[in-house]
Amino acid sequence: MNPLRPEPPPPGPPQEERHYGFHQQVPPQKTFPTVLFLICASVFALTLLVGVRISTAFSGSSSSPEPAVAAAPPPSARAEKPSPKPVLVKMPNLVGRNHQEAQDLLQSKGFVKLREHDATGQGRLLIWDRNWVVVSQTPAPGTRVDPEHTKVTLNSRKKTE
Repeated sequence: MNPLRPEPPPPGPPQEERHYGFHQQVPPQKTFPTVLFLICASVFALTLLVGVRISTAFSGSSSSPEPAVAAAPPPSARAEKPSPKPVLVKMPNLVGRNHQEAQDLLQSKGFVKLREHDATGQGRLLIWDRNWVVVSQTPAPGTRVDPEHTKVTLNSRKKTE
């Protein structure tokens, strides 16, 4: 017995091998993109089906797949509720501040609609806000504004310019 040379298989009936000739059809195999597409399509169809069933459950009828629309309250009910007055905040002076610190200050005061622009006119994006300094702002400092609805624009330039 030589360990480097394997022993021949024992004699017996020959084992059948599968050969696919040129004229024979190879069984189809599903590729990863095909399987992924089938999964996504199934999830999408199921989501649509569940959405239609939920909307019909709320509408009270099974014949209409559209969601039910709530009836508007009578005008007397709407007139009784006074609309809350917006809380006005004094706009801080941000000119000369680090851009990131200016954004942090505005967010702490409740401002949510913040925009930023490159003040040099080059149209650059302010990727790392700590490298920029505010040179102008809108609305002007000292103006009393509603922080939830006011759009604040900070025009900034790089510290090195």
